[in-house]
Amino acid sequence: MADARKNFLIGFGERLTADVPPPRRNNTKLPAYTVDEARGRLALGVTATVAEILDLPSEAKPRNLAVAAFTLHPEWIAKSYYPAQLLTRLGMATVGSRPTVVTPEKWSRKPEPSAVATTDLFVSGTVEAFERLSELVLADDTDAELEQLVRVEAVSAVRSADKVKHGTADMPFPDFYEVALHSLLNDDSDFVAGDFVEFANGIGAEVRLDRRIDAGDLLFVPVHATADQIDRLAAYSMLRVARPLSGLQRIGAGTARSVGPIGVMPDSVLDDSFRVAVLDGGLPGNDFDGLATVQTLPGVGAPDPDFEAHGKKVTSAALFGPIPDDGALPIPYATVDTFQVLDEDSESDPYNMFDVLARIEAVIAQQRYTFISLSIGPDVQCEDDDVHVWTSKLDELLSDGKALMAVAVGNNGEKDWASGNARILVPSDAANVLSVGAADSHSDVWNRASYSAIGPGRSPATVKPDLLHFGGDDPEPFNVIGLTGDLIPEAGTSFSAPAAIRLAAGIRAYFGGVLTPLTLKTLLVHTAENDLAYPAAEVGWGRLRRDVEDLISFGDDEVRVVYQGTLRPGGWSRATLPIPNGALRGNIEIDATLGLLGPVDTADPGNYTRGGLEVVFRPDITKYTKADAQNPDSDPFFQSKDYATEVEQRADDMKWQPILKKSKIYKSTKLNQPVFDIHYNARTRGAQAIGAQPLNYSLCITIRARDMPDLYTAVMRTFAGRLEALRVQSQVASRIDGL
Repeated sequence: MADARKNFLIGFGERLTADVPPPRRNNTKLPAYTVDEARGRLALGVTATVAEILDLPSEAKPRNLAVAAFTLHPEWIAKSYYPAQLLTRLGMATVGSRPTVVTPEKWSRKPEPSAVATTDLFVSGTVEAFERLSELVLADDTDAELEQLVRVEAVSAVRSADKVKHGTADMPFPDFYEVALHSLLNDDSDFVAGDFVEFANGIGAEVRLDRRIDAGDLLFVPVHATADQIDRLAAYSMLRVARPLSGLQRIGAGTARSVGPIGVMPDSVLDDSFRVAVLDGGLPGNDFDGLATVQTLPGVGAPDPDFEAHGKKVTSAALFGPIPDDGALPIPYATVDTFQVLDEDSESDPYNMFDVLARIEAVIAQQRYTFISLSIGPDVQCEDDDVHVWTSKLDELLSDGKALMAVAVGNNGEKDWASGNARILVPSDAANVLSVGAADSHSDVWNRASYSAIGPGRSPATVKPDLLHFGGDDPEPFNVIGLTGDLIPEAGTSFSAPAAIRLAAGIRAYFGGVLTPLTLKTLLVHTAENDLAYPAAEVGWGRLRRDVEDLISFGDDEVRVVYQGTLRPGGWSRATLPIPNGALRGNIEIDATLGLLGPVDTADPGNYTRGGLEVVFRPDITKYTKADAQNPDSDPFFQSKDYATEVEQRADDMKWQPILKKSKIYKSTKLNQPVFDIHYNARTRGAQAIGAQPLNYSLCITIRARDMPDLYTAVMRTFAGRLEALRVQSQVASRIDGL
């Protein structure tokens, strides 16, 4: 390792944090409508909605329940404005949401209203409850709960035609559908499932409950039905969406051209205390000399040769990353377990998408693996209005933060952009995964590989892919070990994803288990480079650096500190930045990345993440412009516009992003014990959460001062006893050149 990069990552930044009181806020909000105006303008829509509900067949309304859409006024979408009192008065409850765009009739600001993003709340209630709503809107009632009608822009029925997404003629499995059901019915999802089966049987459709997958408040089942039958089935009030069952992303045999022989296979790994899981097509034979082991799962069929070939190449990428042309193999950071989750029926069985996901769930549920790589998935692009079963389930499984999963975003980037066909494939839109695209080169001059799928992701994880890693392209391929044991050239996000998880495992091998999976994800994003200022929709936060040393070491004129903290719901924590005491010199560059993960509401794409962070930067802890100010002056750091990808972005989306990242330069004279004040927002179904759990977060900060070659020494002196440079494990240090 070069002498210029001799300092290691600094840990325990959480020792520089403390709870602080919340800032004073003026929560007074003027409604766009009076209560009487709201009643008058909603009356027609409510009356029509009730009429449509009454027209539904009784067997389509389990326990006499129906669902309608309440479109929120765009100025009232924050969790504190959720119309809870109104719904309680009516005996109704939300069962989900979706993002939508509306031009409100009026709003409280200038200029005139225009099309903006808001939320449709899916509200469930008995037929009698909806009739009561109609009576209240039409009556001259002055109850306080009815004042929340001003927060509703429109009420409408959820029509069958809006629930069904018919496929095209070239769909692989005609007459097979993935159906999502609202299961929040007194926590009685089995009743919903059973009642739905009876309704489907009456139409002649076949529901395969044996392959059901529960994800949060949604129940996903495959259904065999004609187009006419699925249209009739959509009348069922608890049916959320029906879309054609897709096939898996096509995996070919790849190239057979050899670059040449490989070098000597390493006899061990750097750290044998943990293993990496690769979920793919299997592993034919085993010429990795024990560095990788194939794992089988109950119920999986015989392997497919093409899938096995793909699994071997992905395993090679997880072990060695891109191998140089001379075939020299680096020492792997950890042993790999390659799980065969695909079999010979995976392309022909219409239910394969559910079966493969169940196998993936079984591996994650073991909780044996901190690092997981996934380079396969459905051939379905990310959608904004509904969450796919794969995305829903993976977000749920990974919400506890015990594992970091890298997911390939797909190789469809050369398809039509305007239609959305080039958009990232599910489940790489999941908020709790590391979504990895492909760069075309390792050199300083690089770009997104043309085949690598593009963003944006689905709100609030709009910055997707999270990052790129080198994935190979002409004339710079990604070399892997092929079926014959030779070195072969490849390209694809299938290889960039395991190569990214390899680097995360490398950091774990260096420092042991001191850094959480969330911190490792945040650190990878933090150190991703985008000096060429490529659009986030193409490269995410940038290209991942090539070597572990680039992520964890730095020179004397900078410091990199990680904070691993916990926030209580509604609380504020003040994180002091690692700025040394004494005179600062020149310009100070501050890079900050804040990451979180946690529970999601699978039925609520409009309010998907349950936890979010609001951050206020205070550059000078002693500066109070107002004499009666409670807190020091603030300065914008993480601005909302950095995360908005289009005009329709919701105003409060940035608070719910799973990753915030920004770099800013300040004059040294403007900084005096700067801090970030971090606020934990908690919500459930878009409303304020009751009984929310503490939230784990990770913060990575790099301070760079080119005019201060002694910055590292000054920081460590100022924060002695609190900050500590992380120690490389002794058994690893002895095997690393230059350490």
